[in-house]
Amino acid sequence: MPSLANNDKRMAPKIANGEMHGVLLYYKFVVIPDVPAVVAWFSSLCSSLALLGRIRIAPDGVNVTVGGTMESLFKHMDAVGANPLFANIDFKLSSCKPCADQKVAAECGFTTLSVRAVKELITLGLHSSIVQPSVSNAGQHLTAKQFHTILERAALSAEYEGNSGEKEYVLLDARNIYETRIGKFRPPPGVAFYDPRLRQYSDLPSWLDANADQLRNKQVLMYCTGGVRCELASAYLRSKGREFEDVYQLSGGIHRYLEAFADGGFFKGKNFVFDHRMAVASSNPEVLGCCLLCKVPFDSYSSRTRCSLCRLLVLVCTDCQACSTTATGPVTYVCELCEMNGKSSIQKSPVELCKRNIPSPTVVMTEAPIVGMPSPLKEHAQAQKLRVLCLHGFRQNASSFRGRLSALRKKLKHIADMVFIDAPHELPFLYQKHQSLSASQEIVLSSGTADDAGRGGMVEDSEGSLQHATTRKYGWLISSSIEGDLQELVDVCSPAITPSSDSNEDLLVTRQGRSNGNIWMPVLSAFDPLQYESQSQGWSRSWWQIQEAFSNLGPFDGVLGFSQGAAIAAVLCQLRSSSNMDFRFVILCSGFPSPVLQHQQLIETGAVGGIACPSLHIFGRQDRQIGVCKSKQLVELFDANMRMIVEHDSGHIIPTKPQYVQQYVQFLSSFL
Repeated sequence: MPSLANNDKRMAPKIANGEMHGVLLYYKFVVIPDVPAVVAWFSSLCSSLALLGRIRIAPDGVNVTVGGTMESLFKHMDAVGANPLFANIDFKLSSCKPCADQKVAAECGFTTLSVRAVKELITLGLHSSIVQPSVSNAGQHLTAKQFHTILERAALSAEYEGNSGEKEYVLLDARNIYETRIGKFRPPPGVAFYDPRLRQYSDLPSWLDANADQLRNKQVLMYCTGGVRCELASAYLRSKGREFEDVYQLSGGIHRYLEAFADGGFFKGKNFVFDHRMAVASSNPEVLGCCLLCKVPFDSYSSRTRCSLCRLLVLVCTDCQACSTTATGPVTYVCELCEMNGKSSIQKSPVELCKRNIPSPTVVMTEAPIVGMPSPLKEHAQAQKLRVLCLHGFRQNASSFRGRLSALRKKLKHIADMVFIDAPHELPFLYQKHQSLSASQEIVLSSGTADDAGRGGMVEDSEGSLQHATTRKYGWLISSSIEGDLQELVDVCSPAITPSSDSNEDLLVTRQGRSNGNIWMPVLSAFDPLQYESQSQGWSRSWWQIQEAFSNLGPFDGVLGFSQGAAIAAVLCQLRSSSNMDFRFVILCSGFPSPVLQHQQLIETGAVGGIACPSLHIFGRQDRQIGVCKSKQLVELFDANMRMIVEHDSGHIIPTKPQYVQQYVQFLSSFL
């Protein structure tokens, strides 16, 4: 439905037509000298216009959400705008159909008019000894177009990593988890995104305190539904001192942004609203939410289903709701926050498993259960299989990694489904010239890496072209020298590339070319097995790719990473609490600590006892590509009470002998 700005009042007769309904939102921080008098004034005004909804009056301002006919809403705006107390208010008016569901209308407070006096317009829930920050110190307002332009500029800057001297941007969602479930901004590479997953707004200061290091000396872009929550939240963050002075807020919130960008722009999903509409979507049909039970894409709160423990709104699809109507016992739902905080002790009804018709594996318990892992199912004969996101190694791809894990997938098919994705950085194929052969017989090797060395032999013909198509290879992190070489390789006719000066890269390039759409890079020597230590570029694009995977393919119970993929998976464990990635465990195979400085700093500032994520570490004593000492260094980064180690006698593989598979099943069963 269209939304009308302040200067569109002339459209009232055309749109209203006496019957068209709408919803009006606005707020204003202003000193109210006589609160009871203002309460009486709003009550009289709204009653005379037959408006319904909520109005809160505090000594520091007003916050209004009302609905009615468009004609009445325009008259209300005229009256409020004429009051000297409320000059220059940003009215947010949207046309909509009248509410047909009285249950929803009642829950949202749209069956009556409620005008109340409150102590504070917005409360941060601070201790009485802490002075609430003043909105006069709030972050700078950005229009929707300014906000969008900054994100666009960050996307361009990410393509030239390290060349910009300005502070990094971070994007912070100041809303509650039931809002962010169905819609949020998806920033481009170069902008970190934080979703605090709040149960209520008053939890935000604690999150800001705990995550101050992630926001220090950054340019913080903050947003909420209509802007009012960011006023106080940005002021609180800026009150921490000069290291937090660069805070900006989206003026008018998501509401104004979707007006400016009807296709959603960088915002994906729906904007949760606190009236009978429940949510407002852009023209983009993408669904971010999913059913709490069966995990199918779903984003409607029309049933007003709530967590049985904390009463938080939860998403339950129509099929799962239909199952509940035939149950003889009460149905219980447990939200992700209660689950995460270990409050899911309520016995679940069998109806909740109506979508989970997969036989449960035999559960093998460890003699000493790993601290922090949930107990396995004991009483239910059926359970949903775990979903695991798999990150391949350097110079692999999703297809090849899936093939390499075919034996493992078969042996774990009763307990886990594996989802494979490609890394974002396409790598050139490397081939090595053999001087003893004629030009028509030179052997070309698609190698140059630890993870897929020597695969896919090619032959260069007498014309210098590379014969036979080869599957493309990707990486999560790349070295600065390869990044530069790739830029030049895009132009087939460019002159020869200067040999790399990076001592850690053994890629001495002599010329370049394309064959069958693939990029080829000649080398004069074999790959350096330690090259992964210099692969520290390209994280922004990989972070974006992984967030998209969680958004479009998730949710996932866990992440499995192999080699370079394991280094990335370890970092995700530290980021999961501040993003949309709510996986519960990680499996790190032939891994090593990430060489990216940002990652090292992130892990160093984490929990004192190590990364607090249940982890399974698999590595071989004979691994010649990632030394066992590196894999053990990665192990030490994780909480000793939450990790399990499988050290085998093979090399750069994930073994599938029965004694190893039994340990994998033991670990995974803890999460069913």
